[in-house]
Amino acid sequence: MQTHRWQSRVFITLAGEGCAAWVRRTAIFLVFVLVATMSDVPTRPMPQATASAPTPAPKPKCPDDRANEVSAAIAAKLCDSRVEVANRRTETTQVFANPDGTLTEEQALAPVRVHQGDQWVPVDLTLQRRSDGSVAPIAHPLALTFAGATSGAGEHEVVKVGEDTDQTGLAWNGALPEPVLNGRTITYRDVRPGVDLVFHAHATGYEQHFVVKDRAGLAQVRKLSLPLRTGKLTAATDGMGGLLLKDGRGRQVGRAQTPLMWDAKVAPQSGERVNHAPVALRTVTAGKGRTVMELTPDAGFLARTDLTFPVTIDPPTSLSPSFDAFVQNT
Repeated sequence: MQTHRWQSRVFITLAGEGCAAWVRRTAIFLVFVLVATMSDVPTRPMPQATASAPTPAPKPKCPDDRANEVSAAIAAKLCDSRVEVANRRTETTQVFANPDGTLTEEQALAPVRVHQGDQWVPVDLTLQRRSDGSVAPIAHPLALTFAGATSGAGEHEVVKVGEDTDQTGLAWNGALPEPVLNGRTITYRDVRPGVDLVFHAHATGYEQHFVVKDRAGLAQVRKLSLPLRTGKLTAATDGMGGLLLKDGRGRQVGRAQTPLMWDAKVAPQSGERVNHAPVALRTVTAGKGRTVMELTPDAGFLARTDLTFPVTIDPPTSLSPSFDAFVQNT
């Protein structure tokens, strides 16, 4: 496209009316030339504005919990996700406000969290030593505590669980060595020659068993006595070979299942124990709030020559029943 440039020089001499008419004609001509010049200049298209769709506002980030049902329900509605009601939380229960205005309660009948200070923390059964020499899980709902090393003859309380009047304890006749810790397991080695006393921490209490490591150790377990401090609880056999602990209102708060014993041999296909036998249990009242559990392993089993060591004698103890968690909508 060609662009025109206009250059002009105009000399005007004013002389009478004729000159004035000429000036008027010249002015009209110059206006015409200016219009023509502007029409020859190329024009650029103006950019067209494009309309953009509005960006939706992002949903607010959902909090983990809110202090009460009202604030949790509002937060759940705004962020379209469930929010926990903090003041409804317990060792076994959580309540959640849902976006649709309902509540959901999740309840585990075994404790899953512990109140420490002003915070809830998950149950942690990992055992650790304390400054006083005792051993305890990092976070346990029933204040489970094991003894450190002891010296001298007589009874030494090896484990206690619970608090105040609900506390129970299990003792051992004789000195206790420095225990060996492994996760939630504590082992007192050679409490009798060739015999270890082993405990496993659980959220509802503990389990314990004796491990006989060699044939010489079998002579040390023909009869075992475990003093039990029951406090305000009562202990009695359940008629099926086990032990029951009941509170003052007759409610069961703990039990020792029917004791068993087995060796290390297992079936290759099923993995089940091949050699096993019952262990007789009886209780002897030893004063107010004190009971002695007497264990008598099967003599015929102890006399077998085909046993594979170690042999385990297992009187497990749990302070309360354990159930699977369930969810209940409200």
